[in-house]
Amino acid sequence: MTDSVDRLVRPMIRGLEPYVPIEPPEILAKREGIHPDQVIKMDANENPYGASPKVAEALGAFTGYSIYPDPFQRDIRAALAAYTGYSADRIIAGSGADELIELVVRLTMDSGDQALDLTPTFGMYSVTMEMYGIEVVEVPRDEDFGVDVEAIQLAISPRTKLLFLCNPNNPTGTLTSEAEVRELLSLGPVVVVDETYHEFSGFTVAHLVHEYDNLVVLRSMSKWAGLAGVRLGYGIMAPQLVEYMMGIKHPYNTSVAAQIALFATLQDADLLLQRVRSLVEERERMRGMLAFQGQFSSLSISGRTGV
Repeated sequence: MTDSVDRLVRPMIRGLEPYVPIEPPEILAKREGIHPDQVIKMDANENPYGASPKVAEALGAFTGYSIYPDPFQRDIRAALAAYTGYSADRIIAGSGADELIELVVRLTMDSGDQALDLTPTFGMYSVTMEMYGIEVVEVPRDEDFGVDVEAIQLAISPRTKLLFLCNPNNPTGTLTSEAEVRELLSLGPVVVVDETYHEFSGFTVAHLVHEYDNLVVLRSMSKWAGLAGVRLGYGIMAPQLVEYMMGIKHPYNTSVAAQIALFATLQDADLLLQRVRSLVEERERMRGMLAFQGQFSSLSISGRTGV
């Protein structure tokens, strides 16, 4: 029976090494035989403060869960436009940034195309591309975990159409400068800059979408806003790319719960951004302690890290 089922599955899926997701506290607690309150979970960069108190209140008060959400995301995109300063026609929302990663691959890549993966980096890039049968060429980062622009230039071929850049990078925390991003954009392929940790780094290249139509900037509400469980991310890009992506996404990809949580979050943005500042201060305190112990590299102490 197993063999007959395997024959029905695409060969590339049978051989795919899946992304290893993070398990929730209650599962970890059960495995260790302890109470969930005893679990201090640090493996997914989830916000220790949680969501705004206004989120639970708004979700509890809402009564329209029986109605499908707006497939065109009009209110969500308007709210994100007000928060980011970019026009709504340049914004698309997704069920986390993960869905937008897949949408970019679905939009741009075809059989025989090639993509670059700047390792080490977020594992979902390569897993998603491999699910679609895309050839992934790994380009290692340099010894300081920065992008090696020269190596990327050498790796690009006429079949290269896509490059993912996590900025700040997950898991190394290193930042890629605007000048380096411009160099990558000039090479021609679509460059997806994942700014999931934008609020923590204070750095962005989103303004470059006005200059480069091959730039896609991804962001998330999971980290800074504490909405990892709600699943809401968004992309900033050329309006034409938004139009195409709106046409290939699932019709109701952002839930009404995510919409309500977003509105409540943005009403409480000042509080949440203060929490971000507190986390950054704690990060710097920990950096200093590690440096004192001789456990941290001079690179990290110098400030090139961004997460």
